[in-house]
Amino acid sequence: MLLIPAIDIMMGQCVRLVSGQPESAVVYGDPVEFAAKWIAQGASRLHVVDLDGAFSGSPQALEVLAEISRLSTNTQVQYGGGLRRMADIEAALSSGADYVIVGSALQEASMMQRVGSAFGERVIAAIDVKDGKALTKGWTSKAHSVAHSVQNALAAGVEMAIVTSISNDGTFFGPDVTTAVEVADMGMRVIVSGGIGELEHLRLVQQADCPQIAGVVLGKALYESRFSLAEARSALLHEGDD
Repeated sequence: MLLIPAIDIMMGQCVRLVSGQPESAVVYGDPVEFAAKWIAQGASRLHVVDLDGAFSGSPQALEVLAEISRLSTNTQVQYGGGLRRMADIEAALSSGADYVIVGSALQEASMMQRVGSAFGERVIAAIDVKDGKALTKGWTSKAHSVAHSVQNALAAGVEMAIVTSISNDGTFFGPDVTTAVEVADMGMRVIVSGGIGELEHLRLVQQADCPQIAGVVLGKALYESRFSLAEARSALLHEGDD
């Protein structure tokens, strides 16, 4: 199972939010320095989120993405936030992203078809869930059902999703394993995100015994030193490659 440190960028700084609320931001410092730290600790993938892009509707952190992508040829980068147009997705890939994360585009079947056809396996669907619904546009707009998002992704040939519990994100309340498994059962490979606060939460994900769950995003728990990447690895039976 992939353990993927999160690097959320706002105003050029690495931050963590609670439940996606900008006013809750805690600033930790230089995102490139944190990327180097997680790479040095053995991260095989980084989850880079352009929060300014998510809220504004177009990417704002491509230069930071390029710096991070140059740090290591052995660490993949998945990048999201404001990727709502084909040109923006192309710009993110050109700036060094190995994978692009799209959310708002999921709600438009024709747009998702274009994205899937053009970028194929490099696309990850963002399914951000609150109260049973998928939200878009920086978690500010209520969209369709989770099943609708999954169906549009699969129809476009996109088979990987990041399933984020918005209410739990940044709270240490634990992951929403139930929704993650439901999405996996619909036919997608899943990365679980939101709420990981202790090693036992990682074990809960693993104990779901769902082979379609490919990884877990680690955020605030790492920044608050609740555990290290090494401790997270040892808490799991194994960590596989994507």
